[in-house]
Amino acid sequence: MLDRDQWMNASAAAVEAQSRAKLEAAFSPSVVELEDDSDSHAGHGGWREGGATHFNLRIVSEAFA
Repeated sequence: MLDRDQWMNASAAAVEAQSRAKLEAAFSPSVVELEDDSDSHAGHGGWREGGATHFNLRIVSEAFA
């Protein structure tokens, strides 16, 4: 698991992979769609160069039934 400093310095691909792994482990979903939408939020709070700050998520799981 990445701590805060590692998260801030991680590549977008690494953050996305770890997020996907955590979601799959927690919810055993049939669908996980995780899209880095960081470029759409340039200048907003929390945004940083390189992405991995804002994501769109669609998840389908029996856990939510």
